[in-house]
Amino acid sequence: MTKLTPEDQWMVSNELKIHSNLRHPRIASLLDYFIEDDKVVLVLEYLPNGNLFTRMRTLKKLPEEEIERYLKQTAEGLYYLHSLGVFYRDLKPENLLLDSENNLKICDFGWATTMNDQAFRSAKAGTLTYMSPESLIGFPQDSRSDMWALGILIFEMFFNREPFEAENQEELMQKIDSNNIDFTEPLVSLPKVYIELVKKLLSVKPSERPTAQQILSLNLSFN
Repeated sequence: MTKLTPEDQWMVSNELKIHSNLRHPRIASLLDYFIEDDKVVLVLEYLPNGNLFTRMRTLKKLPEEEIERYLKQTAEGLYYLHSLGVFYRDLKPENLLLDSENNLKICDFGWATTMNDQAFRSAKAGTLTYMSPESLIGFPQDSRSDMWALGILIFEMFFNREPFEAENQEELMQKIDSNNIDFTEPLVSLPKVYIELVKKLLSVKPSERPTAQQILSLNLSFN
């Protein structure tokens, strides 16, 4: 249960409008919701294994087969959203829930928007270290902003840290502009195909980032 400020009212209505129309195995199902005065109660499907953030921190190093599966499943969810003209804008491990078999489902659509909402598309949206450059500077975002966040997620799944760690927006932009991503880690052997994919996804130019559909067509097997 979350208390709502007056400023949150529109955002919650937008979230409910988008989430209630989504039907996909990679999206956490919104079963029901109740709004009473300044409170909203969302009823989601039961997903007993927590979220990806907790799993990464618990295991310290995700098994390769899990990284491959989570990347594929996240791309499937994003491809579905983008095919509907929905841009998620808050991709991060905390928003990726796990079912009883540790299959991944996207939740929390508070920052989601569509191409038609020009004003909200230009809002700085999401979690700082996952925000795309265009979001940080207040430019309109679309599906390519989600692909930037996917690049951050892939890196974090391997290294248990983010490629651009920063305390504030100015520091983050400086690190992004330097394009200095450290792929070295004694305990991690990152396949070349994943290094190249992360580099493309973390291109400052949105047009250079692969789409979710393109990622699903890649052979990203470790074998």
